[in-house]
Amino acid sequence: MPKKAKTASFSFSFHSVFSHRSSSSTATALAAWSAAAAPTVKVWKLRNSNGKPALANTTNSASIGGGQQPGFLTSVSSNGKNNAIIWALSHPTSKEDTTINLFAFNPDSGGSTMTQLFKGAAGSWTTYFGQSNLVPMVANGQVYVAGNKQLQIFGILPGGKGSH
Repeated sequence: MPKKAKTASFSFSFHSVFSHRSSSSTATALAAWSAAAAPTVKVWKLRNSNGKPALANTTNSASIGGGQQPGFLTSVSSNGKNNAIIWALSHPTSKEDTTINLFAFNPDSGGSTMTQLFKGAAGSWTTYFGQSNLVPMVANGQVYVAGNKQLQIFGILPGGKGSH
């Protein structure tokens, strides 16, 4: 009788991928959230050395907060092969405070905790008991966040001043 295969379950969901290939190896950063822990962005890098792939958690963000079910969705932007930024949206913290916040993190800042580049109110999600599966969309150097009956657009204004 054949043996039953062992299975493993993971409490992570991978949402965004940024890949950079150098001459010696490929490093792929995977932005993920952990459903079993505080709402943090986790970066896993896939390295291929001598034909042996290895996946390692290289850095995490501080908690982005939120009061709904754990987890959130991310997007990654870059200027090609370098300078990745992970964008994440928090959930509302309560029925009374329906604000969602946009966060930007530098996954390559070094250390065990990522540098937070930005945090700002990005609208609201008024259906607190309905899961807010909102995704920050990145296009042409701007970040778009759709909330309840509104669209917030974040980007750099002419002259280099950040705003939304």
